[in-house]
Amino acid sequence: MKKRFWLQISILLIFLTVTNGFAEDDHLSAVKTNRILYFGVAPDFFPFVYHNEAGELTGLDIDLMQEIGRRMGVAVENIEIAYEGLPAALAVHQVDVIGGALEAGEMSSEMLDFSRIYFLGNYGLMILGNSEIPDSIKEEDLYWMRLGVEKGGAMDQFVKTKLIGRGLIDFQQVIYFDTVAEAVDALNWNEVDLILMARNTYKRQYEIDGSYRFISPEWLKENYAFASYKGSNLIPEINRLLDLIMADGTAQKLAGKYGNLISSHPIAVSPDRPEENQEEMSSAKNGEEPCLNAMRFLADVTVPDGTKIPRDSEFEKTWRVYNIGTCTWTKDYFLKYKDGASLGVQRIPVVEEVHPGSDYEFTAVFKTPSETGMTRTSWQMMTPEGKSFGQTIWVNIEVTDDGLSKSN
Repeated sequence: MKKRFWLQISILLIFLTVTNGFAEDDHLSAVKTNRILYFGVAPDFFPFVYHNEAGELTGLDIDLMQEIGRRMGVAVENIEIAYEGLPAALAVHQVDVIGGALEAGEMSSEMLDFSRIYFLGNYGLMILGNSEIPDSIKEEDLYWMRLGVEKGGAMDQFVKTKLIGRGLIDFQQVIYFDTVAEAVDALNWNEVDLILMARNTYKRQYEIDGSYRFISPEWLKENYAFASYKGSNLIPEINRLLDLIMADGTAQKLAGKYGNLISSHPIAVSPDRPEENQEEMSSAKNGEEPCLNAMRFLADVTVPDGTKIPRDSEFEKTWRVYNIGTCTWTKDYFLKYKDGASLGVQRIPVVEEVHPGSDYEFTAVFKTPSETGMTRTSWQMMTPEGKSFGQTIWVNIEVTDDGLSKSN
């Protein structure tokens, strides 16, 4: 036990030494020399970062970082990582910068340096002028109120993630409408108690009427920024470029592209963004030192993307991944089905210990659905405590009517 304890201390000290040494280096020059910037995002917050119908990453944050990269003279490679695992991915230098509707106050400033704010969300609640709802309304006060929301847009995503996803309001208390005007009609007929909307929508369309009040508590204000690891000199350069992008109108054009966009698919309730993401280091157990959970995808060992497989048939899929963190993955770690078509498997356990710096292969037998066409499912690594981390990995196949499997 004593030998194991000192080994873990040594690993952590080596990690901290490497981290501190890297932080003292010229991060910006390294990015420019390599001519590539790795951008870590969790694609679960429409319209800032999400998958389009072709399965490609898109959104305001993606476009902003692409523009930053263009002006910096480097390519930008987007890497999908679990939201809770973003700080650890920075700490082990898997990515250079993170984003995706990243609220600075929800992640530890001890590990991160944040850029300037690039999006200020002035959201609020519109109520009837004679309503008894106070201006000082708290988040927990929403639980028994009927909240009206325009479905498919930024407000819908906010409710699904920040309110329903955090248990602040029951999903049955949220009433969705195709347009804001329909929600306002419902408010007038006492079918909802309040409506979530942007301040500028209220100012432009409803303030002059005089029949409504608009309350904007602090907990409804969103301030989004990018971040890198503590001490990185990449952040001042990102700030400089963001200033230019905003000054010449590019940022406003990009924001206009997504401002009134409605999602082409229903926005799901997301519990994956906890109210505070302060525990990037895994909890210490039995006197052991805390560590970082991080995972990098290496390869599709079998069934590469685009493989054609007959419908209603079984196939074996293997991924190779790498433990890039400082935690040992025990048998209590597992790979969890995240979203997409159901292929008959929900959880794939780790069957042997995976030490930092080691490869590991996950294998499972799946069954294709009855429907033909492109089928894609995503998977995420989970800690024993149920926290997600690491790169998102995929099963991405074409289901066919053919009698035999074949690959592209």
